[in-house]
Amino acid sequence: MIEYLTHGQSLGKYILGIRVVTVSGERPGLREVFTRWMFKGDFIWISADILVLFWFGIGVMGIVYAGTSERRQRMGDIMANTIVIKNKSSIHYSLKDVLSIKNQENYTPEYPQAVRFTDEDMLLIKNTIQRVRANPNTANKKFAIELADESARLLGLTETPEKRMKFLQTLLQDYVVLTR
Repeated sequence: MIEYLTHGQSLGKYILGIRVVTVSGERPGLREVFTRWMFKGDFIWISADILVLFWFGIGVMGIVYAGTSERRQRMGDIMANTIVIKNKSSIHYSLKDVLSIKNQENYTPEYPQAVRFTDEDMLLIKNTIQRVRANPNTANKKFAIELADESARLLGLTETPEKRMKFLQTLLQDYVVLTR
């Protein structure tokens, strides 16, 4: 129940840098926290050997279920319509990264029409690039290809450059340089 008072974090979740949120990204309510607790499995008090086996079996089923579910949710999270997320980005920037940021004095944009995009568009491109790097699965690659094709179309290019990821990176860099 502490998760309700601490915006989806217990002490253990705080230490691990994770929190519980609803599937829509909001703070879990009392109903969601209670539902997660009811389906947690550790509320069964162990008093006999048969209960130990039952409790162990429920635990193994829960691990298998969480490992095979689409969002890696345990039963309690599915019943409560919640999910556990990372609190912080796993990407760390150094001073070298900050100093290497290009500006108009030391960089010539390849796609000057990139200024027609919005910050939200560029955030989508940035997140797509990071997602493909972190999880290069078929769905992420397909989305990156579609995003590159649509971006090229919006820029008025006759065809999408062959190296689509490089194109998205260049487009992002051009936008950053041109809009600051």
